[in-house]
Amino acid sequence: MSLSLLAQEPLEPIKRIRIGKNREFIVNGKPFFPIMSWAQPSKNYAMLSELGINTHVGGADPVVAKSVGNYAVSGFRRNLEDNGYILGWIFSDEPDLATGKGTEAKPRQTPERVTERCKEIKDADPKRLIFMTLTSSFMKEQSSYTDDVRKKLYPQYIKNADVVGYDHYPIYGWGTPAHLDWVGRGVKQLVELAGDKPVYAWIESSKGSKWMPYDKQPDVLPIHTRNEVWQAIINGATAYGYFTHAWQPDTVTFRPTPEMQAEMKRLNNQVTRLAPAILADPAKL
Repeated sequence: MSLSLLAQEPLEPIKRIRIGKNREFIVNGKPFFPIMSWAQPSKNYAMLSELGINTHVGGADPVVAKSVGNYAVSGFRRNLEDNGYILGWIFSDEPDLATGKGTEAKPRQTPERVTERCKEIKDADPKRLIFMTLTSSFMKEQSSYTDDVRKKLYPQYIKNADVVGYDHYPIYGWGTPAHLDWVGRGVKQLVELAGDKPVYAWIESSKGSKWMPYDKQPDVLPIHTRNEVWQAIINGATAYGYFTHAWQPDTVTFRPTPEMQAEMKRLNNQVTRLAPAILADPAKL
């Protein structure tokens, strides 16, 4: 049997975690590549683990994550018991999300509020990583903010996070397959902004967004998702995750087709197997 098709081994309890010189996660002295789900009910964890996903983010349940050998990235809770499977805390989703555009654009949370809240979390739990997902408005190709505001705003958000990511869905969200390469462009720009911090991208995996009429939405195919994952990795991402929700024709938290699920499993197991090489020092040749 191909190594890429073997079931993943359960993850071990986290005894120590640090960020390496290549912006990689190092858990218990070994490189670790988070492959994440977003805001999934815990009843889905076993199925997601079978697809090669190893980390659950957004309201994640560390107890159920541990039971399937995965890690959790939950919203910060002071009374949450550490069971060895909490990889970090996820900050409120998309604090930079703008209302209005251009000179009228205002973020959901000001940088000052984000700084204040992150300090509260760090004071309460200084050893745990803070993850923060931004919109794609830091990108020069597509921003709700003027250039001067964009350049001023994002370094302030990023300085508060230990791990920073973003979401951009060219097909699912915008119906523009021609902009598939914007996923990699965004990762590259975010890496430049984040410096020595790990960067991740959320990857589209289905159709059914609420931003376009369903009958006008192009299909998100396995080849698109595979391309986006490798774009992200090639441009410097040391983690990635899947956005699997759909609102049309009905609302569900997991909409990938059987064909997409097969590709996710193949791809995730491949990346996990290759993680020590992907996260190693850059090749000299």
